Amino acid sequence: DSIGSVTTNDLIERRKYFVSSDNAIHLEYYLEGIGTNLGFVESSEPIGPPFLNLMCVVEGDLEIYGDRCDEVVTSLTELPGVGGSVRFYPNPTWGPLTIDSKRPYSNLLIFNLSGRLVFEAGLRKEEYRIDRLAPGIYFACLLDQQGKNLRWARIAKVP
Repeated sequence: DSIGSVTTNDLIERRKYFVSSDNAIHLEYYLEGIGTNLGFVESSEPIGPPFLNLMCVVEGDLEIYGDRCDEVVTSLTELPGVGGSVRFYPNPTWGPLTIDSKRPYSNLLIFNLSGRLVFEAGLRKEEYRIDRLAPGIYFACLLDQQGKNLRWARIAKVP
């Protein structure tokens, strides 16, 4: 149950919830609609009373639970350095994806928004065909020759 309400900077009144804590110094409060897209879910373990978890994200088969939904990654920020030496185009693309890299790379990995690998190419080419991917937003990862991340990019696939 909510323990009151607050008005946020966007002038929307939101319910305020207290989530019990074993540590009297660390008290956790959550505001309706902030840090979650679903609300609370009652859970239980074989030993002990039921407890509440905040359900952060549900997308397809993926469900993320936790009491720290503000730690769920919802965006990527490009770090300075190698980013400018790699280009993905056209973006958005209808099928062909060209990679222009001044640095050597060995693999291209493409993930959907749920984090599933949906495309992998082990050969270095200038152009890749991603026609079979459904329209949507994807994350492309270029790996260097040691298998480390060289560059991440958000790719939009259009019909």
